[in-house]
Amino acid sequence: MLSLNGGREGFNGSPPPKLRRPDGRLINLGAAQRVGDEQHRMGQGVDALLIDEATHFAETQIRFLMGWVRTEDPKQRTRTVLATNPPLTAEDCGSIRCSPVARRDISQSRQTWRVALGDHGRRWQDKWVDGPGAYPIIIAGQQKMVQAKSRSYIPASVRDNPYYANTDYERELDAMPEPYRSILLGKFKLHSTTHRTKLSQLRGYVSLRNAGSRRRRTEFPCAR
Repeated sequence: MLSLNGGREGFNGSPPPKLRRPDGRLINLGAAQRVGDEQHRMGQGVDALLIDEATHFAETQIRFLMGWVRTEDPKQRTRTVLATNPPLTAEDCGSIRCSPVARRDISQSRQTWRVALGDHGRRWQDKWVDGPGAYPIIIAGQQKMVQAKSRSYIPASVRDNPYYANTDYERELDAMPEPYRSILLGKFKLHSTTHRTKLSQLRGYVSLRNAGSRRRRTEFPCAR
């Protein structure tokens, strides 16, 4: 991130680390290694939540962090980005249910819409709907009209990464055994969404908070 920033100007490494951009935007860095660690972000609103290696997060962690994506400015867009390599094991598939990949009829880069139905039998369920607008769901036994949220799946491979495309990194991936080679080279398809999540790896996320700019453009690429 500091190389993209052009140096350490505006960076404060004291926990929690943060980077203030020349235009006033603030980038907060954090981690949530265990379930429950994400709750230290409670009440700290951000207009962009960027989660790296999302498959190593529990689905409950991602949905909790998404609950604080907000802004006081009605003209400010908000967004969550789940940047990740494909899951390499069944245990890594939990966070995929938060993404459009969990819908089997989705085409690449297509925008889809959903409303959250809630937690049913320890599994969070979404209802995929036809487009933007309000849809009825049941919350605490009462019907409520809720606005659908959009999701888009943007596939990428090592060739889409400007920092690795012209290096020998693809050669290293070519030398990996199957199925990891094909998965990491971009041939990722999800065939099941019933797997449980295993919490065993460090989970890091980056959040951006608007600091004066009405229109924010994220400058940090998410292609792997």
